[in-house]
Amino acid sequence: DRATIVYCNRLRQAFGKDAPIIIGGIEASLRRFAHYDYWDDKVRHSILSDCGADLLLYGMAERQTRELCRRLEQGLPLRGIPGTCYLADEPPEGALELPSYMEVAKDKLAYARAFKLQYEEQDPIRGRALYQWHEKKALVAEKPAMPLSREELDQVYALPYERAWHPKYDALGGIPAFAEVEFSITSCRGCFGACNFCALTFHQGRIVQSRSKASIVAEAKLLTRQKNFKGYIHDVGGPTANFRYPACDRQLRVGACKHRQCLAPQPCKQLQVDEREYADILKTLRQLPGVKKAFVRSGLRFDYMMLDKDDSFFRELLAHHVSGQLKVAPEHVSSGVLRLMGKPGCAVYESFTKKYAS
Repeated sequence: DRATIVYCNRLRQAFGKDAPIIIGGIEASLRRFAHYDYWDDKVRHSILSDCGADLLLYGMAERQTRELCRRLEQGLPLRGIPGTCYLADEPPEGALELPSYMEVAKDKLAYARAFKLQYEEQDPIRGRALYQWHEKKALVAEKPAMPLSREELDQVYALPYERAWHPKYDALGGIPAFAEVEFSITSCRGCFGACNFCALTFHQGRIVQSRSKASIVAEAKLLTRQKNFKGYIHDVGGPTANFRYPACDRQLRVGACKHRQCLAPQPCKQLQVDEREYADILKTLRQLPGVKKAFVRSGLRFDYMMLDKDDSFFRELLAHHVSGQLKVAPEHVSSGVLRLMGKPGCAVYESFTKKYAS
C-alpha cells in the first residue's frame, strides 16, 4: 500500500537527503493536490508532501522527463518545468491560489471549489500555474505540458520495449494481468468526452493525440512475431477508442473550452466527427498475414458514432472487430443522473441500440 511513499522513504535511506528524488505515474499524478483517500476516508496532503520527493511529474510526462534529464545533466534548477509540481516556501508570481489543504480537509464546499479550479486550469494552452498551501509549504503545480504530436507519439511507441515482465517473476509464473495487454495496441491518448466522474482529464488531458497508421501497423507486425501470438490482437484503442483527433481546431489554438463539454448535454457545433482513418487502420490490421482477428475492446463513444454521417467505421466495427460484447458506456438510464455525469440523455443510447440491432 502507498507504494510511492514507501519507495521514496527507502530511496532517501539509501542515497541520503541530497539525492534528487522524482516521482510520477498515475498514483503521483492523480494525488498531486490535497485529495480524498478512500482507505483513510479523509482528505490527505499532496503525495509530494507525504513522500518527501523533490519533484512530481504529472500526466504522461515524456516532455517533462526529457527536460528534467537535461537539467539534471547540466546542474540546472528543476523548478519551472510545465507538467511538474514542487513544494516551495512562497508561490511563484502569477500562480492561481487554491483553497488550502487545511480548508479542503474540513470543508466539502472548499474541496469542491479547489477541484473546480484544478479542472478549469487543466489545459496546456490556456491553463495557469496553481498553488495550494499545505501548512507552511506551498504545493506548486506548473501549467500542464503540451501533448505530443503524432510524430513524437510514434517515436515513443517505436522504442525497443521488452514486452515482457521482469525475469524475477518467472519463478512465480509471471504476472497474470500481463495477458490482458500483451497483444493489445494503444492507438490514442486523451479524451475530450470529459465526463464529470472520470480522471482522464487530470492525467492525459482533453486534447486527443493518436499514432499514425504506419506506427500501429508496425507494432501489429511485431506482435505477429511474438512466440505466444495466436492470431488475435485483443484491443486496438485507448481511453476512447474511436477518438483520433482533437474535438476541433480551436483546441489546438486556444485550448479546450473551460465551461462546456464537447458532447454533452448536446454535441458542440464545432465538433469535428471523423472515424474513417480508424476504420481504415482496423481493416488493414485484420488483413495482415498471421492476424485472425483484431478486436476493439476499449470503450467506444456511441454518441460520437451516431454523429458520424459516414457509416464505414460502424459497419467495419460490427462486421469484424467485436469480441463477444461491444463495450459502450450508457452509464445510467436516469436523465437527471446522466446530466450530472456529463453524459448525453438515454434517448441517444436507445437510438444506437436500434441502429446496432438493424
